[in-house]
Amino acid sequence: MLSVRKNAKTFIVRCDRQLMPVYKKLKISDRMMLNTAKSFLNLLTMAEFMLSKNY
Repeated sequence: MLSVRKNAKTFIVRCDRQLMPVYKKLKISDRMMLNTAKSFLNLLTMAEFMLSKNY
């Protein structure tokens, strides 16, 4: 049982080491995507506000 747990830990550490750069890249792209979505929503709300003012 102990050896299995130890192997699992080393496996997790190994996976983390391999996945961290990929994860970091994803995080950056996700942040960019979130920012673009936020700016798009801001544009929509501004357009709505301007349209409502005209009427």
